[in-house]
Amino acid sequence: MLSIPLTHSDETPGSQPMNMMESFAVSSGETLGQRLSRARTSNQWTLDFVARKIGVSKVSVWGWEKDRSRPRLESLESLSALFAMPLETLVSGGTTPSGGVPALIADCQTRIASAVGVQPDQVEIRVSFGRV
Repeated sequence: MLSIPLTHSDETPGSQPMNMMESFAVSSGETLGQRLSRARTSNQWTLDFVARKIGVSKVSVWGWEKDRSRPRLESLESLSALFAMPLETLVSGGTTPSGGVPALIADCQTRIASAVGVQPDQVEIRVSFGRV
């Protein structure tokens, strides 16, 4: 885990977000919900404040933070802007391999294959965007 010391934020709702790249510890095992929660609480913002800023319900933000649902791309882009954080860092913790999505899929195939004792070419990963 790469950890950068967090600084206390005396920011109030409506003010500029603290620089998340300076204060955000990235953990490879951290979920999207955990990153969202940490980004919000680092700024001392409420669920309601974040929800109003990006035009969704408080319940939606709560569900994302609890990993019970996933935000749509438009909401992710709004969250990225609100938290002053690159979208890749918000979504993946900044761990996407330099080869983009194909490299990420290949890496996942290798890890899954190793975990279950098969060859990577025996692992099929399906990626879909939008509603299923």
